[in-house]
Amino acid sequence: MKAYADIDDLLVKDNAIGHVAIDGHNLIEFPGRRRAKRETIGPVRRSTFIEGQVYSIGGKDETINIHLRNGETELKCEVR
Repeated sequence: MKAYADIDDLLVKDNAIGHVAIDGHNLIEFPGRRRAKRETIGPVRRSTFIEGQVYSIGGKDETINIHLRNGETELKCEVR
């Protein structure tokens, strides 16, 4: 999934789309510039809750990055 996301990010940067095809049949689609825009929320400076499935937690400094998935929606949060 990371490789797919990395390729799609590069296509967004180049304002392009792409696909992988074998014998004229598309196997993998890369939406690139057609990808839905990511919504940015925040910063939120109060206590709250967000519901979803945590799929990544990490960080290298005093902040913690938490990635959540709620159905089709992905949320990327930074907490202290």
